[in-house]
Amino acid sequence: MNLVRYEPKTYLDRFFDTDRLFNDFWPRAPFEGQRSFGDALKVNIVENDDNYTLIAEVPGMTEKDIDLEIKEGRMTLKGQVEESQEKKEKYYRMREFSRRSFERSFRIGEGVDQDHISAKLDSGVLTVVLPKKEEAKPKVVNIEVSS
Repeated sequence: MNLVRYEPKTYLDRFFDTDRLFNDFWPRAPFEGQRSFGDALKVNIVENDDNYTLIAEVPGMTEKDIDLEIKEGRMTLKGQVEESQEKKEKYYRMREFSRRSFERSFRIGEGVDQDHISAKLDSGVLTVVLPKKEEAKPKVVNIEVSS
């Protein structure tokens, strides 16, 4: 049985559903995720005019240890590192290196261009770029003042 954390409505979803916008006036953080099992995946999410960038700590993992899946408006990150198969001749006084796994999902709103999401792994840091669709980008309107 998996325990799944309660997932309240996300900030981005409210932009696309007016009922939710009026029912819940004060927005929560965008990209609220859920953890399914394993160690907690620590992430930062940064927003600018063109995209969202998710930055996750995945120390000791390689590209083959991590899966990123986009399905039905949800991005799921999964990772697993197997315990090393070294000889069992050692006696450990303390052993903290072991099999590690995580799974974490994030709801991504309709304002994200899901066809152009990219990811890269560098020095134990996974960076996922989620570009915004044109209609979701902020628009500046100049107001002329007559005197």
